[in-house]
Amino acid sequence: MYCIMRTEKRKRTDLSGIQKENTRTATEYNNRVEPGMDILNVDLLHSNNWMQDIQQEIDKAGARTRSNSVVALDTIYTASPQFFQGRTNEENDQFFRDCLQFHQRKFGHIISAVIHYDETTPHLHVVSVPLTRDGRLSARDVIGN
Repeated sequence: MYCIMRTEKRKRTDLSGIQKENTRTATEYNNRVEPGMDILNVDLLHSNNWMQDIQQEIDKAGARTRSNSVVALDTIYTASPQFFQGRTNEENDQFFRDCLQFHQRKFGHIISAVIHYDETTPHLHVVSVPLTRDGRLSARDVIGN
């Protein structure tokens, strides 16, 4: 069994589509979402307006941006499908809360966190702002190149 963490750098132009998919307000998906099962999904941290909340984090840090800046980290936490077999929803929720706690300690500046149970394998989507400890916006310094 494996624990999986995948992070992608996102620019402003990427965020609208990702927000629609994560919040299940899109009409079509690139993955296998089971219709009507989105009621099982769990919001751990909700934002109605990612761009506004991201900009607030950037402004609060006093960071500068460019037109092509990476403004968000789009991270998914999951595990091998076998890990979830025989576990209760509460046990799974706790696993994902632990992942979120790790993400907060490691990266901070979380905008959104939602657990998706409406796909084949449960997973957690976390969107955060890549701010360095000294207040710069730099995904390269936060997660590497």
